[in-house]
Amino acid sequence: MKTLSLLLAACAVLSAFTAGFAQEAQGAAELKAYLSKMESGQKLQSSEIESLINTARTDTKNSLAHFVLGQYYESVNFGTLSAEQYEQAFDLDPKNSKAIVALARMKFRMGDEEASRKILIKAINLFPNDRDVLVTCGLFMQRHGDLKTAQACYQKALALAPPTAELMGAQAELLYQQSHYVDALKAAQLALKLNPNNILAKSVRGKCLFLAQEYKRAVPLLKDAYTAMPVNDDIAATYSNAALKAHDYEQALEPTLIAMAYAVKTPSKLIYYKRKVAGLITGLPPAIVEQQIQAAEKKTKGSQGGKFLYFCLGDVFDRLHRPADAIACFKKGLTIDSTYGRGYLRLGMDLEDYAGDHETALKCYENAFVLLPEDPEVKLRIARMKARYPQIKRDVAWQLKTNAKRSRSLKPTLQLG
Repeated sequence: MKTLSLLLAACAVLSAFTAGFAQEAQGAAELKAYLSKMESGQKLQSSEIESLINTARTDTKNSLAHFVLGQYYESVNFGTLSAEQYEQAFDLDPKNSKAIVALARMKFRMGDEEASRKILIKAINLFPNDRDVLVTCGLFMQRHGDLKTAQACYQKALALAPPTAELMGAQAELLYQQSHYVDALKAAQLALKLNPNNILAKSVRGKCLFLAQEYKRAVPLLKDAYTAMPVNDDIAATYSNAALKAHDYEQALEPTLIAMAYAVKTPSKLIYYKRKVAGLITGLPPAIVEQQIQAAEKKTKGSQGGKFLYFCLGDVFDRLHRPADAIACFKKGLTIDSTYGRGYLRLGMDLEDYAGDHETALKCYENAFVLLPEDPEVKLRIARMKARYPQIKRDVAWQLKTNAKRSRSLKPTLQLG
């Protein structure tokens, strides 16, 4: 009797183990199905998204679940959340080369190139013969002008296995950078033959068509590349210019906004894109402008360029003599990055010069002074305001000027949220 009880207990344990294993296998199959669906360009259903999120939350040690959730967040442009999931996936499974590659690429897309560089150094040390790691390292070196090292990465990747669409797309991009446009186009066409959805190949083909002045043919290809990599300033700029040349001004505004935000370190480019944005905003209906600004904000959220989008827009609206919209932009920009001193300065200037709100303007100048104590313009503004503001009640001329400004209807044309 005792032997029978032990046998039944052993069978129960084995049954539970088998059921658990089967459930785990089913869960992994479901996650792989979600991943395959997204890779083919399909969208997950709301029930599938809910299931994926619940799996990642409840099964906290499931590396695959975190990786797939990271892919989902990436597909809807939630860069910060995506990076967090990739990082968790790799921490849980240090052999998961796909997770560390995805993390490096996401950091790069978000504009955090230093973090991306450190992750790639770690990746190449851990996986020196991984093709995805080599291609990603090559793309990073390309971006920083080290074309020789990039070529070495691609050659090593090519020696490890037959060419893939991604590798040929990267090779096409390298050839394009080297001004070998015919060879770049051939490589891009080969990549598209291997995978019609390869983003780098679409980008290169689109840029080659742009050079050939085939603007209408270039726009759809560049749009696909831009949708996949919206914070790549090179793609955004080319897509913007192609749409402008094709006279599709509504389609041109969003990538022009992003190109402008990423041009802050290059004054000549910044001036160019500010003029383009100003022209597009003037010519398009306010509802379309609002929609495109919100779309650009969503795409740049969490990236370096996203911090400057509204500050640049504020400058544009000031040049268009629309101070109410400029004030709204500077305020919005400061909610995104409250450490940008010139944002406080420009907001204070508009509040003083157009709204007549000297009290709030003084506070803005004081905030700007904390962040930019050596800026001569900030010093001058704050010194003048501090000297004059206490005398405002006795300064009749200033009171008349202030009341006249406040009597104006400074209502922004756009609703920026």
